[in-house]
Amino acid sequence: MKEKIATSIKKLLAISAAFTLCWLLIRLYSALAISGRVGEVEGLFGIHLRGAIEDLGVSVCISFGIILLCSIFGLLAAKISQIASLVFFSLILLIGFAINQYFVVTLIPLSADLFGYSFSDIKTTVGASGSTLNISLFVCLSIVVAFIFLARKLLKWDLTHQLSLRSTLIAIVGMLAIALLPWRVQPDDYENDFSYFIAVNKPGYLVDRTIEFINEQSDKRVFAKDVYPLLHAVNYTDSLGRYFNSFRNYPNIVFVIVEGLGRDFCGANAPYGGFTPFIDSLSTKSLYWENALSNAGRTFGAPPSILGSLPYSKLGMMGYGNEMPDHQTLISLLKPYGYRSNFFYGGNPNFDNLDIFLERQGVDFFMNESNFPKQASPKAFWGFSDQDLFSTALRKIESETSQRLDIFLTLSTHEPFVCPDSAVALKVDERISKMQTSKKKDIMLSQKNIFECLAYTDNAIKELMLDYSRRPDFSNTIFIITGDHRLIPVPQDNKIKRFHVPILVYSPMLKQPVKFSALTTHSAILPGILNFLHSHHGMTFPSELPLISPSLPTKREFSSDLDITLIRNKNEVRDYVSGTFFLSENRLYKILPGLQLEVVSRDSEKEKLKNKLKDFQSASTYAFENNKLDKVQTKRTTLFAFNAKEKKYLSDSGITKLNPDDQFVKARARAFAKDYFKSRAISKNILNKSPNYHDARILLARTFAWDGKYDSAKLFLEQTIQRAPTYADAYAALSDVYFWKDQLALSLTTVDNGLKFNSADAELLSRKARALTTLGQNREARKIIEDLSKRPFENEITSQLKRKFK
Repeated sequence: MKEKIATSIKKLLAISAAFTLCWLLIRLYSALAISGRVGEVEGLFGIHLRGAIEDLGVSVCISFGIILLCSIFGLLAAKISQIASLVFFSLILLIGFAINQYFVVTLIPLSADLFGYSFSDIKTTVGASGSTLNISLFVCLSIVVAFIFLARKLLKWDLTHQLSLRSTLIAIVGMLAIALLPWRVQPDDYENDFSYFIAVNKPGYLVDRTIEFINEQSDKRVFAKDVYPLLHAVNYTDSLGRYFNSFRNYPNIVFVIVEGLGRDFCGANAPYGGFTPFIDSLSTKSLYWENALSNAGRTFGAPPSILGSLPYSKLGMMGYGNEMPDHQTLISLLKPYGYRSNFFYGGNPNFDNLDIFLERQGVDFFMNESNFPKQASPKAFWGFSDQDLFSTALRKIESETSQRLDIFLTLSTHEPFVCPDSAVALKVDERISKMQTSKKKDIMLSQKNIFECLAYTDNAIKELMLDYSRRPDFSNTIFIITGDHRLIPVPQDNKIKRFHVPILVYSPMLKQPVKFSALTTHSAILPGILNFLHSHHGMTFPSELPLISPSLPTKREFSSDLDITLIRNKNEVRDYVSGTFFLSENRLYKILPGLQLEVVSRDSEKEKLKNKLKDFQSASTYAFENNKLDKVQTKRTTLFAFNAKEKKYLSDSGITKLNPDDQFVKARARAFAKDYFKSRAISKNILNKSPNYHDARILLARTFAWDGKYDSAKLFLEQTIQRAPTYADAYAALSDVYFWKDQLALSLTTVDNGLKFNSADAELLSRKARALTTLGQNREARKIIEDLSKRPFENEITSQLKRKFK
């Protein structure tokens, strides 16, 4: 038996050597893939070299574990242990490459936020890399093939055959000794997060964060049954009103939340400034907070923090989907005063559960890519461009006269950073090329597409403000402009810069511009607005709210009264600001003017902040998991219920593990196979998670229509049109329902309603021709069919009508 084990281990050592070489190839790929995007990082070669040492240590640990496991298989047959090890090592290479690819795309290592996003969301994020994704897939497969080839060669050469049993044991003990050496990369070894992120072994980082996340889940504080731990009395003392002249009516409020607009890119003395001239200029005409922080390091935290001053628990408010606790935001708080709320976003409404969050607050209109007018320019990877978003939104509100709350969330400054305006891009390229040679220029050259997008969005905001200025209610409007978080790909000086954003409050009714240097956060915006409206317009708001911040401070010198947790990513709540102290990754810093950080050694202060962080998270998690955040009862999205048979099918089929798009493919296939039971079960499951997945709702309606249950079909199609008034497919399906019910006039009216938004849609036009023909209006119907014949379009309806009109 000893000989069997020894022989098996010798073979496995050869295979593990091949694995280690290919594991290091992943480091080489990552280094090359990001080299053109990071500029001249000081000591970059040394950072990669140090990272390679950690990669080597991780590979030894992995090899040690697999050798121990597969040597057991060697008792059965040496061949089995070799095949098993090849499979295990190949899988680990695939997983390791995928984790590294996430870093290549986002420049942030995958962490415990993995458990806060769906597979679909992660696929969308990584997919933003565009054409480079195909290259990465090729490289990944090449590395795995190279590993198998090299392993087979080493086995064939039998280099380890001469090892004695003693030497083999020494090799194993040596691997164990290496595993115990202090080769781990530590954050304290680097000046900034980015250098640490480059160096650290990405799978190892994920494992460490996952262990911390699991440990945090078991550390929960228990509260009394009727306790709302974050609900507190609100003192509506105004601090902003003195800066405004009197408004004649309730003011309109407009938010522009700009993707990635960090303070490093705009305002006076911005390290990477000069590409947002309009915002820079506007900041000198506004109430301007130059040292503001986003509550979250990603977009998921911006709407709840800005509109609600809401806590995050582990996933952020929106991350809980239909399980969000009852809460209130500016949207719901202004409804009693006649405000109409509009949310304008050019992207996927389902991403981060934005649609569910807005529905819970009763938003009156939510524009997104699913109901964007078809006449708009083709959308980019993440959605429609900012210019299209703004111009379409202004047309939408053109005739609205009541008080409004307009909220814009932009997209054009998001990966893959493709500037929609080539003229703007050319000007930016010329400007960067004329800069004096410097480290800053190197970074800008390596990531000039980011600065192109910043300039484009800045120009789009300029046009937006000009359009608003032409409205008669412009003088009665307050504009609030901020970034959702700082752009991630451009290197940041320190940990807190990830959150550093500007906050601008502009209005024609401002008495004078003022710059405030006190630290503040997104979550201070709502208290500031409520205090102002209460004091100057007599509005009353709840006496208790779970606000996590006081109002915006008005100190002009650098200072801080903050006492707040920040959430870097989902499942990563490790940052706390208390006064001018900042706790991050278990390290204490002093915040200096300009948001520079200085490491300090004050154990008592550090422990105090750690306890505050722990207490806040305990209270926040309890409030979320037990619906004890706010005593108000908010309207919840009606969910589809499932009977026992549907539950069993969804569970047994594994459908629920798929992303919504893949689920929809399955649902459509089952519908076309006339298996309506399964199709409906899948469609309802999609809609419970993504209520604005309109194609799923339309498919659900069609299965009922095909089954002769027209009233049910009509109900779901009317729901779709209510959610997406411009969605052509919904009108086409509803027209079919009326046609099959012999309600020809209604079928024609439905088509005409759809054509108001989609005048050239072939599906709608073909149904109009069908309805007209049935009503005896053949001349007009013939003209439509003749026009459609000139297009590369054919469906069953046009085929039938062409035969009829021959």
